[in-house]
Amino acid sequence: MPRLSAANVSPRLLELATSGNLDAQAALGEIYFNDGREENFAASYHWNGQAARQGHAASQARLAAIYHKGLGIEPDQQEAVRWLRSAARKGHHGARQVIDRRNQNDGGVELNTASAGPCAALDPRGRR
Repeated sequence: MPRLSAANVSPRLLELATSGNLDAQAALGEIYFNDGREENFAASYHWNGQAARQGHAASQARLAAIYHKGLGIEPDQQEAVRWLRSAARKGHHGARQVIDRRNQNDGGVELNTASAGPCAALDPRGRR
């Protein structure tokens, strides 16, 4: 069976996500996020947003990275921090590490736009 990618998303997965299935929305969000191609940024934002609003921690962490980096949208550091904190509260390991590291370094999770920022660790491909 081929690995799921943005190029071969199954119609059934799309149907489930469109009908509100949280796992399908999160899966599509992850697929489009990991794809990394600019033409899929809007789909990544959409599906991660759908799942994040339903409380999916990994989607919340990806949405934080999307807002931080401005992937297909205008960067919004306040939204990035909001979603990062939400993911951390739900126990997302990467989000907790980012917040803990930022708290140790400078006493908070305010974004330092001169660096990669707190969401860099959440991007599996190291994109900045």
